[in-house]
Amino acid sequence: MKKNLLVITPCYPDWEWLVIWDPFVKTQVDSISKYFNQVYIISPRPYWFWFLSKLFDVKPNLKYYSYNNIKVFYPSFFHLPIKYYREKLWDNQFITVDRLIKKNNLKFDIIHSHFTWPCGYIWVKLKEIYHKFLVITWHGTDIRNALKWNNLLMKNKLDYVLKKSDKIHTNHEELYDLLMKNYHKFRNKIIFTYKWINIDKFDKKNKKILKKWKSLISKLWINGKFNVLFIWNLNDFKDPMTFLSTAKLLREHNNFTFLIAWGWYLKEKVEEYVKFNKLSNVKILWERNDTNVLYSISNVFCAMSPYENIWSTTIQEAFCIWIPCIITNAWYTSKILHDKKDCLIVSAENPNETANKILEVYTNFQLVNEITNNLVEWRNRFDSNNLSKENYDKLYKK
Repeated sequence: MKKNLLVITPCYPDWEWLVIWDPFVKTQVDSISKYFNQVYIISPRPYWFWFLSKLFDVKPNLKYYSYNNIKVFYPSFFHLPIKYYREKLWDNQFITVDRLIKKNNLKFDIIHSHFTWPCGYIWVKLKEIYHKFLVITWHGTDIRNALKWNNLLMKNKLDYVLKKSDKIHTNHEELYDLLMKNYHKFRNKIIFTYKWINIDKFDKKNKKILKKWKSLISKLWINGKFNVLFIWNLNDFKDPMTFLSTAKLLREHNNFTFLIAWGWYLKEKVEEYVKFNKLSNVKILWERNDTNVLYSISNVFCAMSPYENIWSTTIQEAFCIWIPCIITNAWYTSKILHDKKDCLIVSAENPNETANKILEVYTNFQLVNEITNNLVEWRNRFDSNNLSKENYDKLYKK
């Protein structure tokens, strides 16, 4: 008999596909949902007055919606970016989520939380009330802040969450090693799996992609251009400014177009840089729900993080659609990926080196073919058709 799954995450697209941070949690949920009777998604959102919503460019009220066997909820709680409310953030979200569960009479057998803070903390408290099996997926900053960057407050929360969880899950080899090193006594409940990708969505032969591909090429006036792509949250961790500096170095190459998608903290800085430097070779696309089409029209994908790239969902998606990637050597990247085999590796924050690698991809067809042929193995590892049942067993079986 199939069970019901309850998922909590700070990021989940709404019914209009307003992208909240990153849709990667939705990709995972969509792939695994076939193994459940019902899946409930709870994505707590701070309540915003209309003038604050306009000031911070945040959509104030997200509507609940359903699709397939999945129901999505966006309970709101009052929050202000000041110390008092930051200290109360965990408990305020917990109260809001618990109230929603009771009000809607949600029945569930397993709890799965994405990110340790604050969602993992909320679910540990809910586990103590509902006595359900708890899985927490740790994605990056929630671990790095505590263990690598010595944030004592986060470390205390991390200790509490890890001790109370039934399964600790991560999609990153770096984080798996970090957890095993710092919490070896919990090694039996720490597991690693790759994030799984809907391969059909990233098939260049897909008729829907081909149709949108032709339309977007025409709309952007990039027919016959060599397109260089950057899809990330625009923050210092992802370093869009090195990408733009590279575009500036290659501005005289009329055949190159640099596409930058998504937004966040550095959105205005990106716009100002492009405008100030009159970079006509850069096209800013912002948040979109057709990233698979963006990959399909691009000749090379850039991952510029000076901190860590393994495993960004965007790199996985680029691999799955067989685009050669230029990736910085940050942290575990060079341990997992090999230069001129899986991708081209460059030094972080080095636009000159990145520009040279782009020129190499542009001119060296043999190298591009070798790299893309090697991506078949990675594509098979990420394929949700191969991984979903395996991950179900690893994650949800006691």
